[in-house]
Amino acid sequence: MEQQYVIGDLGVETPETTGETETLVVTENDSVEVYRNERLEERTTLEDYLNRAQWGVTEDSLVVSTAYIDGPQEVYIRGK
Repeated sequence: MEQQYVIGDLGVETPETTGETETLVVTENDSVEVYRNERLEERTTLEDYLNRAQWGVTEDSLVVSTAYIDGPQEVYIRGK
């Protein structure tokens, strides 16, 4: 059976479906650290991180989207 693809079809990945986690930490000195599976993958300034994407904040979430350049959209929920 052939696999069919639909243009614009969106996939949703969560820690439950992938078995992987991603954590975003904004430090006191305005830098951003991105951890995947508790391993540091990226460190940059907050300004650089926010300037490369469209983003928004709700009461407990940060939504970062690079969909306008065919990238992913990520939702980070505030941890304790």
